[in-house]
Amino acid sequence: MNRKQLTRIAQLTLTAVAALTLAGHAEAKELSSRKVIVVRPSNLPELARVTGQAMLLHATGDGRTHLYIEQNQGAQLAIFDVTDPANVIQEGSAQA
Repeated sequence: MNRKQLTRIAQLTLTAVAALTLAGHAEAKELSSRKVIVVRPSNLPELARVTGQAMLLHATGDGRTHLYIEQNQGAQLAIFDVTDPANVIQEGSAQA
């Protein structure tokens, strides 16, 4: 085998080890709450009914949780307070 093939095999091996390690941590992590909350779309804020391309969940220092959703191919960012998942509150939006 040449050096390029050995490098590729080493990279694939490291990737596999990393993936298995992360999967092991994910399985070992205990869920703090097993309660599933289902909210009808009609009960969500209008902006939450728009399809999104990416999401980020952020815990603030004051105990609240915000959900940021990229919408309209990145032209809009919707912000929601999801501290109480059964009561999603629209905090605002920003246009690019």
